[in-house]
Amino acid sequence: MDKDRLNNKRDNIVRVLSTGMIFTNRKTDFCVELNICPLMNLVPSKGDKTKYVSPSCKSCYATDLLNISRSLRKKIQAIPAEKQHLIDKFEEDVVLMKQLATMTELGEITRLRFYGLTDFAPDNIPFILAAAKHLTVDVISKSLTMPHNEAWLKRLINAPNVWISLSFNKNFQKPLARIKELLREMNACNVQLNYCLHTKEENPSDKFYDQFQVIHQRDQNKWNANKKGVDESRICGLYDRDGNYLEPKAKGAHCHSCNNCHVSYVEAVKA
Repeated sequence: MDKDRLNNKRDNIVRVLSTGMIFTNRKTDFCVELNICPLMNLVPSKGDKTKYVSPSCKSCYATDLLNISRSLRKKIQAIPAEKQHLIDKFEEDVVLMKQLATMTELGEITRLRFYGLTDFAPDNIPFILAAAKHLTVDVISKSLTMPHNEAWLKRLINAPNVWISLSFNKNFQKPLARIKELLREMNACNVQLNYCLHTKEENPSDKFYDQFQVIHQRDQNKWNANKKGVDESRICGLYDRDGNYLEPKAKGAHCHSCNNCHVSYVEAVKA
């Protein structure tokens, strides 16, 4: 499908939504952003400018995008800190987004990602559950692994129509042992682990990475991990929206044709 045409369709749909909480996303068509990632810090930059940094996520693409695109940053910053009064309007946006997408080449929207550029905060729970009334919600998060958010993670474990992918990387592994124990204790059938791997700095053939259901590429070459020992079925972004395998250097990966984020850690351990 023509990518520019699809991007225009997404943009046109987002423009008519009222809350400003649903954004376009190349891989998932749409995603929900509710607040700046709690793991990001705003620091002084050149002149009187500021920039976002994320000490626990070096080379964070989200900070890069927010620092490059001031308009995108302003749109996310404009989302009210107190937003519980917007839950009903947000749910209406989700329903309208689905309806409008079916009238275009985008087709039926069955999944909605939470957090493409941001991350979880406790007041997001009602929005996640509201969206899950109408489609499958994919929550991709580092913040949910933190001890102060454990009660909220428990609230989402095995919630209907909710899938959670908990993110780790070389500099962010401290919560891992506690999270794995919690998932086993609660028989968390809707939670998995993903890892952001840099094949130039880490060895993909190390058995340590076997515990993660999805491997993301920090160095932007998803084929490197496959060549160095990671099973292709666990690598994110190898297929386009029509289900066709992408050749090296190709772009256009799409979650529509992939089910990796719906592989449960608990089920994978049992297998």
